[in-house]
Amino acid sequence: MFEKFFIKDYKNINNSKVRNKYGILAAIFGITSNILLFILKIVIGILSHSITIISDAFNSLSDSISSIITLLGFKLMNKKPTQEHPYGYARYEYIANMLVSIFMIVIAILFIKESIGKIFNPAELNISNITFIILIISIIIKILQYIVYKNIGNKINSDTLITVSHDSLNDIINTSAIIFSMIIMNIFKINIDGYVGLIISIYIIISSLLMLKNAIDPLIGGVPSKEEINFITKKLLSYDSILGIHDLIIHNYGYNQDFVIVHVEIDANTSFLDAHKIADFIEEDFYNKLGINITIHMDPVELDNPLQNKLKIKIENILKTIDNEISIHDFRLTNNKIIFDVVLPYDINYEEKDLVRYLKSNINKNYKYEIKIDRPMY
Repeated sequence: MFEKFFIKDYKNINNSKVRNKYGILAAIFGITSNILLFILKIVIGILSHSITIISDAFNSLSDSISSIITLLGFKLMNKKPTQEHPYGYARYEYIANMLVSIFMIVIAILFIKESIGKIFNPAELNISNITFIILIISIIIKILQYIVYKNIGNKINSDTLITVSHDSLNDIINTSAIIFSMIIMNIFKINIDGYVGLIISIYIIISSLLMLKNAIDPLIGGVPSKEEINFITKKLLSYDSILGIHDLIIHNYGYNQDFVIVHVEIDANTSFLDAHKIADFIEEDFYNKLGINITIHMDPVELDNPLQNKLKIKIENILKTIDNEISIHDFRLTNNKIIFDVVLPYDINYEEKDLVRYLKSNINKNYKYEIKIDRPMY
């Protein structure tokens, strides 16, 4: 695409400054192209007395404002961490995404009111060939916008630009619907302008609400992607000393701002000093190679305790009769006390006493239990 003409070192998309320039370039392209579309549509909408075209014109104006918000988001997110915000400002991109979605909803609500007014008080339309030409030109520009936003959004992994690309796709559908309605009105001499405007406005609200949900999720702490979870898990298990992992928690503060906390299992015979060295090595390796800040908590596992291992397998199998998704970790046998954490799915509401009662009815009743109930973090 045209980024090679405007961005130095454009291939280095993992660099935050280069990524930021991509976002700013896409935003500037959106501002200029949408202002051009607004001017074209508002002129033809006024001349043709069509509320549908006028609403589509203001939708283009709102798109230019959305691009301004996107531009500000990319400008602000590149600020360096401060004492007040030690995790940086990368979440400004999510806020920009949310504001774009809210703005689109407000504009659509305003034009629902206008469209209803046109249904009850339709104005005489003046549709000419110029009307169709302008609308077709606007579709071509929107297709170009969609390609640019989608391409750059995927390239730099930007949810904001992906959201804006979906908005461009909505505009393509909307303008195509307007052209179709104009043809119907010309052929059958009926005025459905208000109805089409109403349908388009409702469609914009529904799609914007879906985009708003996607914008809010990372702000309130959404579930990490399965790909990210699997990648981190596989990476951790690739180290020779690691026997297993649990309690994996991923905090995201924006693009390339991941903070991970995880419990890893090692042989209980490993010395404290060696365990510390292993944790340090993994933490440095993750940051140097992946840019991920990871904090390791070491959990010792006794590999040479046959009774403990036998009891663990037996308890795992018993608990899976309740639900196959149940898992346990930090399993220890101390004298006649069994200690472990159990991870219960969110739709299962057992307390410790319920699990103890259930296990005692299936295992030797002489054992005491100390069970901590966890919930899956992903």
